[in-house]
Amino acid sequence: MKHKLLTFIVSTILILSMLSGCSQSGIGVSPVSGTITLNGEKVGGAFVSFVSKDGSTRNASGVTDDAGHFELQTSGATHAGAMPGEYIVLVSKTINVDKTGRELVPADTPPSPVPSGNSTAMSSMPLVKSVLPEKYNMPAKPLLEATVTKRKNQFTFDLDEK
Repeated sequence: MKHKLLTFIVSTILILSMLSGCSQSGIGVSPVSGTITLNGEKVGGAFVSFVSKDGSTRNASGVTDDAGHFELQTSGATHAGAMPGEYIVLVSKTINVDKTGRELVPADTPPSPVPSGNSTAMSSMPLVKSVLPEKYNMPAKPLLEATVTKRKNQFTFDLDEK
């Protein structure tokens, strides 16, 4: 009986220690924030992605607020930030437009129909238009780079339309 109890206790301790090791609280991230501007104007609603140059660190991403400010998040980390390393930086922002190119605000956006092969239903779906120059969202030819250190990291990316 004592042997079974001892086996149960040891097994429970091993399982709990393995589970705590799998909690991913050990992902070391450093705070990363910054600002995105286009021709000097702050850009809200832009998606900012830090993509590891060599795949040795996890990617991190964030969305800018109305003041163009972002904070990065890394999947599996217990707090905001990115792992130290070298990154390419991709920035994009899209909006929904109608077939004439007029921006659709959420109240204007028709509900997405279930595609049924009906061309009328498909023609009422909103189109997506990029607001920022596509050159800032090309992983094969990145224009922006960043190095994240173990300390607090602050970046400003001023995009241009040229």
